[in-house]
Amino acid sequence: MNYRKIFVFLALTFSLIILLVQTSGGKEGEPVLKKEIVKLKYIKASQVYDLLIPFRSKRGHILFNDRLNMITISDYPENVEKMLAVIKECDVKPKQLEFKIWLILAEVREKSKSINIPPIAKVIKELESFLKYNYYQLLDSSYLKTSESEYSSIILGDSYRFRLNVLKSKFIKDRKEEIINFSVRLTGKKGSLIESKLTLKNGETTVVGVSKMNGDNKGLILIITAKALD
Repeated sequence: MNYRKIFVFLALTFSLIILLVQTSGGKEGEPVLKKEIVKLKYIKASQVYDLLIPFRSKRGHILFNDRLNMITISDYPENVEKMLAVIKECDVKPKQLEFKIWLILAEVREKSKSINIPPIAKVIKELESFLKYNYYQLLDSSYLKTSESEYSSIILGDSYRFRLNVLKSKFIKDRKEEIINFSVRLTGKKGSLIESKLTLKNGETTVVGVSKMNGDNKGLILIITAKALD
């Protein structure tokens, strides 16, 4: 016996009974309420519920079930259509994001050294113009692929064992440009080194931050490119 199918059927039946009881007591001449049951694919039903409340009338009802990830709405037809539009806009597949990461060790030495890596050579030149360090070397570089809102991390620096966390990422697209919002935290053996909230254009490269290491003669530089994947 398939108990899951029976449970789903009973849950839907129960929701419909509740809605019928709640809406059958309307006054004569009032518009008939429209009912819709939506199975969500990507977003939690409880999250959608909060977004639909502003569109609910006094006669309207909204029920959600996070276990089945379903939401049931009953309201005037025009309100229901507005709610369905909100659900359609929110219940979309999360955007896949890619972060290209460079970890640079900068020092003060007798002899100068720069880094000639095409994606970040210009950024390094700009850093050299206002930082006191004159010797730059690449500790590590890597790619981190993730989805919107996912918590992701990666280990960098080999023996240094730095951990980079990327969280609260969000891809935003409007008529003018594409933007990626995200938070970054770089930690080492002694705790947090660099932490920042960023807003970058799609494909943009930026210096996240600089952290001192072993006094004033060494610094750790974190550079990131954020890109949305098709």
